[in-house]
Amino acid sequence: MRFDEIAIERYGAFESRALTLPKTGLSVIYGPNEAGKSTTLSAIGDFLFGVPPRTVRGAVFGNDAIRIQATLSRADGSSLTLRRRKGNVRTLTNGDNSIVEEAALATLLGPTNRDRFETLFGLDHERLRRGGERLLQADGEIGRLIVEAGGGLSALVARLKAIDSEIDRLFAPRRSADRAFYKALDAFEGADREAKEGLLTREKHEAARAAQAAAKGEENRLGEERRALALTLSALERTARVIPLLRSLDQAEQALAAIDAPALPETFDADVSAAVAALTQAEAALASAEAASEVLNARLGAIAVDDRLVAAEAEIRDAAERATHLAKQRDDRPNRLKELGETSARLDGLRRRLGLGPDEDLGPRLPAEEAVRAVGALAGAAQRRAPAVENAHRAIAEAEAEIDALDARIAAELRAGRGAPVGVSTAEIAGLPGAIAIAETKRAQGAAAEAGAEAAARALAFADVAALEALSCPDPDWLARAIARDETAETERLRQTTLRADAETRRDIALSDVARLDMGREVASEASLAAARQIRTEAWRPIREAHLSGQASSSDPETRRLEADALEAAFATSDDIADRRAAEAERAAGLAQAKRRLSEAAAAAEAAERALQAIEAGRAEARAERSAAFPDADARAPELGGLKALAERRRDILAATREARSLLRDAEAARAQLSGSLAALDFAERACGLSPQPNEPLPHRVRATLAAVERHDHAHAEHMRDLAAREKTAARLTAERRQLTMLEAEESIWREAWGPAVRRLGLDVTVSADDAAAAAVEWSGARGVMTALDLIRDRIGKMDRDEAELSDRIAAIGDTAGVALPDDSVAAARMLFAHFAETDGRRRDRETLAPDAKEVALVLDRRRAELDERRAEIDRLAEAAGVATDDGAALAAVAARHAERRSLAQEIARLTEGLATAGDGRSIDDLRQAAAGRDLDEVKADAEAMRAQVRRTDEDHHDAIRAEHDARASLDALATQEGVNRAIVARESATAELHEAAERYVELSLARDLVNEAIQKVRAERQDPLVARAGELFALATRGAYAGVGADVDDGGQPVVVGRRADGRTVHVAAMSDGTRDQLFLAFRLASLESYCRAAEPLPFVADDVLVHFDDDRAQATLDLLAEFASVTQVLLFTHHAGVRDMGAALAAQGRCGLVEIGG
Repeated sequence: MRFDEIAIERYGAFESRALTLPKTGLSVIYGPNEAGKSTTLSAIGDFLFGVPPRTVRGAVFGNDAIRIQATLSRADGSSLTLRRRKGNVRTLTNGDNSIVEEAALATLLGPTNRDRFETLFGLDHERLRRGGERLLQADGEIGRLIVEAGGGLSALVARLKAIDSEIDRLFAPRRSADRAFYKALDAFEGADREAKEGLLTREKHEAARAAQAAAKGEENRLGEERRALALTLSALERTARVIPLLRSLDQAEQALAAIDAPALPETFDADVSAAVAALTQAEAALASAEAASEVLNARLGAIAVDDRLVAAEAEIRDAAERATHLAKQRDDRPNRLKELGETSARLDGLRRRLGLGPDEDLGPRLPAEEAVRAVGALAGAAQRRAPAVENAHRAIAEAEAEIDALDARIAAELRAGRGAPVGVSTAEIAGLPGAIAIAETKRAQGAAAEAGAEAAARALAFADVAALEALSCPDPDWLARAIARDETAETERLRQTTLRADAETRRDIALSDVARLDMGREVASEASLAAARQIRTEAWRPIREAHLSGQASSSDPETRRLEADALEAAFATSDDIADRRAAEAERAAGLAQAKRRLSEAAAAAEAAERALQAIEAGRAEARAERSAAFPDADARAPELGGLKALAERRRDILAATREARSLLRDAEAARAQLSGSLAALDFAERACGLSPQPNEPLPHRVRATLAAVERHDHAHAEHMRDLAAREKTAARLTAERRQLTMLEAEESIWREAWGPAVRRLGLDVTVSADDAAAAAVEWSGARGVMTALDLIRDRIGKMDRDEAELSDRIAAIGDTAGVALPDDSVAAARMLFAHFAETDGRRRDRETLAPDAKEVALVLDRRRAELDERRAEIDRLAEAAGVATDDGAALAAVAARHAERRSLAQEIARLTEGLATAGDGRSIDDLRQAAAGRDLDEVKADAEAMRAQVRRTDEDHHDAIRAEHDARASLDALATQEGVNRAIVARESATAELHEAAERYVELSLARDLVNEAIQKVRAERQDPLVARAGELFALATRGAYAGVGADVDDGGQPVVVGRRADGRTVHVAAMSDGTRDQLFLAFRLASLESYCRAAEPLPFVADDVLVHFDDDRAQATLDLLAEFASVTQVLLFTHHAGVRDMGAALAAQGRCGLVEIGG
């Protein structure tokens, strides 16, 4: 796919912008800054994948106005024009504005989405430089490409990393708690230590029991102490809370007792305030109503109205309206008079044509409309007929002269023998030399190929190709699969051999362990252990009873010594038996583990041996089947590789033989097909009068014959054109003569109707057709002109009548209303209307104010009543307070004392409620007693000290709880032997894990060595075609400074890139310059694109100023590389650098690229 055209409308900052791209593969698109390069780049992506929902390209003209149109060429040569708009769905249309599904582009884009297109098919100078830098570590996009191109190194490197990771998790010389071997070792040492410490003694048991009892007593003591401290702290905190409240309560009660005020309703103070405010408001409202009444009465008294003008309102308004129309008529009268003169003048031409005076009335002479139409039709017919008759005479003369000339030329052509064609196809003759040469070439090629195949067969020790073809030989593809199977079998054989050797080694180790562990001493039985413990108990019992009773079991010291010795001997015996049983348990576990390993190793060795035997049997069977099926071929090449080479060589020789025979058959068939063409050549020579020499070369004969045939055919074609022209001209002459006859007949009929028709219009019979036509036109318009004259005269007369009627009306109204008016009727009507308007305005003012006056009177009465009510309320309140009704200050003082008393009572209630909450429900007397004589700061300090003591006691109590728990757990552990047994089992399990870790470490070390060998082999033998192609492009970009590139893996297992010089030296990518790395990155990118374009529809490669960091030589070399790559797919290089433009112009002159300039 390539872009032929792209156009944007209302996109970004551009109203419109169109770009037509050349047909060459590389297009250098140059434009200065702000010319629209970046906008066009963005438009390409938006066209292919849709305009994003939150695009910034619609900021100027709006998102709905965005349109992007492009014409695309597919790889098969077809073209497609589509138009994209901004939207959510169905945003593509074609040239007819019909909806086009996204599949139209999806078939071209394939699996490529916007991100992949911008990553793979788009490149700018920043991403080019970053790509060159990433090659230093071979990570990211190019890193994966290099590793995959390195011939399968990625799988081997990944496996090597996995092995190293597992080895590190198993073992390393430096000890780490995270490694499996050291985890097992720590577990072994801990279990061994626990097993040795787990044997019970009497001293341990007594000490543990005493420690548990002491810990429990300390826990209980600290618990009681913690509860006592908590009660004291709660009392101190309560006292601190209530002291401020008690003080406030005392102050409020004292203030309440000091107030002297009579008993009044609860809301008395609020009622007084409301009554005083209402009285003030009522007095202000009454004063405002009285002022409004005085102003309204004054306004009504100042208004005077003339009732006579009011009564004549209808007549005055009608007169004013008539005066307005009359004024317009006066303004229009000069126009009407002018129109009357102009309309009458339009008939002056007709009067002159009829020989009448300038003012004579044409009405009596007005002809009928059908008479006017008849003259117009006759005059038009005459006007049309005159040039037609003249043209007919001229055409007849010209046709007669053409026929005479054609007759003379046709006779000369017939005499020269040009009346018939040669009758031979020039194409058949022209291809004779080439066809004969091709046939000879095929014959020579076939013979040479056949001889080469025979020589090759003899080189393989066969008599000829037939003997080689008769050989029974397997197919090379079958042999390739057989070789692959044999290689797989060999690989499996090596693996099974390694497994067998490893299993045998493990079996020998296990046998040694089993033999060693079987050599154990006598096992202590359960009965012997029970008997030893019984002896120990019997020896301990008298000593214990004597200890508990406080009396010695015997007064004889020797007896007591013997008892102690017996007890110690019993302890030693039981301890020895317990140790032997523990050792036996350890040995038994190790023996079981060794036997299990022995069994597993033996089974693995047997399995590996069986697998090896099966592999050898399969390979022998395959060799026998091959020998039986192809005995001759197997005798010539017993080994698979040699047999495959023989089969491939045989296939190639037989294919070459078939191709040679096919060429010989084609050559013979071609010679047979050319016999007819040779006969046609002989006939054409005779027909054209040619006499070739006996030994004249065939190409010379063909060229001469073709020239002669071409001359004859050209002359014959000219003869045929003359015959056709003569026939066409004769038909035209006949038609012209027929047309002239018809025109003459029409002329005769016209003259008979002309005279009567023109006389009806008042014209002389000799009048010309043009004059008669003009008169008909004038008479057609005269009827309308005369009608217009009548209408104009009627309008002027109506103006005069309207003037007189208005004068009479105005005079009558003026007399009735007693108003002196001017003589001009229009001026009088306007004056009269002005008097009326003034009077009518005063009347409306009076009517408007009348309802307001009534309303003001009513409001005034309501305000007086409200004031009386407010004064009565004040008197009632003063009487209740026991003060004079006219003493407002005394009433306010009583209300203030009442308000203060009510506030204090509310405060006392609030404080009482707060004390009940803060005092935990205790009575106020109890709280007063607890707080008596206490200072608040002193109480707070005591509480803080008590809180600190409680915290310390809590910590001690928690420590005591933990100590008691630990002591009890130790005592419980001494009462059972399960801990020792668990420790022994754990120790044996840890021993097995140590063995497994060591064995796995050996296996992984061997595997690591094998993988390293495989990596070295891949490094030496394989290189991916993608790397090879990138090397070719890199060599082109560097103008031969590098011959190619390669992929390698460093000692740390990391993929690296190297450049290869022409002399074989390699250069690590880290030793390359920035520009060279950029060129290397570009070479890998273009190689990837070639691979993609071979497998799918090619997409354009869009580069934005990728040469900005290059000097002139490197930029020119890279531009040559892009021109070379443009044979694969379209390349669009955007730039704003004049130097790159000039380089592109030089390439354009060579036809290797196209140059497009975008204006600023």
